[in-house]
Amino acid sequence: MSAIVTAAIRTALTEHLPSRMDTVSARLIMLAIQKQEDPEERRYQVVKRTEATAQENIVGPKTAKGPARGLWQFEVGGGIVGVLQHEKTGPYIIDILNHFDVQASANRCKHAIEQNDVLAACFARLLLWADPKPLPKITDAEGAFDCYLRQWRPGAFTRGTDAQQAALEQKFLRNHAAARQELNIQ
Repeated sequence: MSAIVTAAIRTALTEHLPSRMDTVSARLIMLAIQKQEDPEERRYQVVKRTEATAQENIVGPKTAKGPARGLWQFEVGGGIVGVLQHEKTGPYIIDILNHFDVQASANRCKHAIEQNDVLAACFARLLLWADPKPLPKITDAEGAFDCYLRQWRPGAFTRGTDAQQAALEQKFLRNHAAARQELNIQ
């Protein structure tokens, strides 16, 4: 596990969020989702470049930055707005944004979480906190995958074929197992 990711999760949970949000289940699913969403720790989504790609989003001869940012790959119209506006998470994130001197607008948050891993981890934990279902038990990888689908709503799954969906699920289950091993969870 990356020391950067470990530090971001630990700092978010111990210094910026209420102690009741710091559980083994939370650390496990946060790490599994981060491995699923941004395993190379680029902090931006990589998409195929087109002629219409804005110059500031070009990252390679054939690739560009997509709409998702941060280690947990949040989009403006998805998790960012969801966390900002949810009745359970809005007050927490506003305080955290004030701490980091970030304006509480979706676009400002998008840019901030690309640069600030702790803030990205706070968004990730709060998105999980907004789920009406409790976090899955540490041994429930399928339940963790269901939680991931509910809260992150990955386009690769919703638009994917049956085979692509099965591959995405298997990738998540491997990431969950790897996260359990890295966190020394039996």
